[in-house]
Amino acid sequence: MNEKKNDILATEQPAAEALHNADTTGEIRASRSKLLKKKTRKHKKAASAEHAPVFTRRRMTYGSISIGLTIAFIAAILVANLGVSYLTDRFYLKADITPTGVYEISDTSKILLENLNQDVTVNILLSEDDVINSTYYNVANEFLKQYRTLSGNKISINYVDIYKNPAFLNNYQNTDDEITAGSFIIESDLRYKVLKLADLYELSTTLNQQTYEMSQFVSGIDADQTLASAVQYVVAKDLPTVVFVNGHDEEYGPQFQKLFTNSNYGYDEVNLLFDEIPNDAAVVVIGMPSADYTAYEIEKLDNYMKSGGNIILFTGVSPVETPNLNEWLEEWGIGMRNLMLLDSARALYSPENIVVDIVDDTACEDLEITDTTYIMMPQARALEQVFEYYDNRTTTVLMQSSASSYGKEYSADTSFTTYDFEEGDTEGPFPTAILTTYGSTMEGVSVSSKLLVLSSLYMTSDSVFDIAALANKNFFMEAIDFINPMTEVLTIESREYYSENLTILSSQAQVVFWILIVIIPVAVLALGVVVWFRRRHK
Repeated sequence: MNEKKNDILATEQPAAEALHNADTTGEIRASRSKLLKKKTRKHKKAASAEHAPVFTRRRMTYGSISIGLTIAFIAAILVANLGVSYLTDRFYLKADITPTGVYEISDTSKILLENLNQDVTVNILLSEDDVINSTYYNVANEFLKQYRTLSGNKISINYVDIYKNPAFLNNYQNTDDEITAGSFIIESDLRYKVLKLADLYELSTTLNQQTYEMSQFVSGIDADQTLASAVQYVVAKDLPTVVFVNGHDEEYGPQFQKLFTNSNYGYDEVNLLFDEIPNDAAVVVIGMPSADYTAYEIEKLDNYMKSGGNIILFTGVSPVETPNLNEWLEEWGIGMRNLMLLDSARALYSPENIVVDIVDDTACEDLEITDTTYIMMPQARALEQVFEYYDNRTTTVLMQSSASSYGKEYSADTSFTTYDFEEGDTEGPFPTAILTTYGSTMEGVSVSSKLLVLSSLYMTSDSVFDIAALANKNFFMEAIDFINPMTEVLTIESREYYSENLTILSSQAQVVFWILIVIIPVAVLALGVVVWFRRRHK
């Protein structure tokens, strides 16, 4: 028993020692583990404390560089944008890609602008935003920007909102022109000129053949012509004067009058019964008086012609007899016939709107004359060439009606029942524009003068000038330059938007009618019958 007990004790003692040793080892390990963790935490804290300032400085450095680069990039964009804007404004770095070259500046304008030696300000009486946001005003604005560049900044653009600044108009009271919001005031130190938006565009008129109602549309842009002429006007030192005679119910189309002002003429009016013709009058215009002139008035006209003056006189179908005026014109080689000119073949819309031919281009050398260069003379009166040369006076027929024209006698008692050709009518052609030139010597000084007589006043009406297919307006632009060559007239082609209407003569309209309404339908019907007949008998 004791031996077994001793054996058990002997056996249990190593086990207890082993267990005790195991417990001690575990405590030691646990203790070591705790100590190691404490050291690790201390090490991490130390490392963290040691490296924390380094990471913060790097982040601050990288952040500062990033912010600096961002600011530099934004600044570069702003500078580039300002630079592009400056270069665009100074050198107009834009390309005109419109099909008709809407924004193209003519060589004539370029020469004018490059040689400009005075400062010119263009005041647009709208805010800049309103100008840019308006289609039609913005076109004019683009022209003016190019003018500014081509003139070397001699031309400046000023936007004025007159609702916010009404006092601005106080400087422009001495004018007959109406100045409103949207007007253009072109000015220099010498003078100023007022334009309207409509002056910068070409307005054409079309006639509805069924209702006979007239309607207008924008067919082109005259901005280059109008603006260049205005610039030339305000910088010119001396201006010629055009005088329009009144007092006998003379008539003048506004657009015809504007041809002179656009050609840099000063404007004046006289009543020959009371006023003298001004000494500086370069051209005198007489528009179909509705009463005869007195011998006193005729003498003024004759003296003006013999002293080197120039006259443009319009006549037309009128029941009023003017024997004094007619006799004076005959002395200058031009006769008046009491014939109303009609043409059923070469006319527009009606036989009384005859289309005439230019037979001598003396007064319009630069006008391109083709088979479709139409000049219309509504309600024209037949003229007569009395002589070709007499007493230093030479006459030349510039225009005449066609061979298909005819004239009907008229008087104060005449009432036409038809415009068609009748027995007793006088067959054409007839002169419709005659030029008389005069050359002489007065007090040792050579003088020359011109008298241009045209057989239709209404060839200068606004409705006729607005028809894009007609050359009436272009003819007079050339004629004005010819009558007074001392004035430098700027002739610049307008830029076309589009042309929706085809203008054809009466004879051409008949051909189109027979082809489209008769010949083609009959041919198609005949072809259909032939095809049907062949198929039926196969």
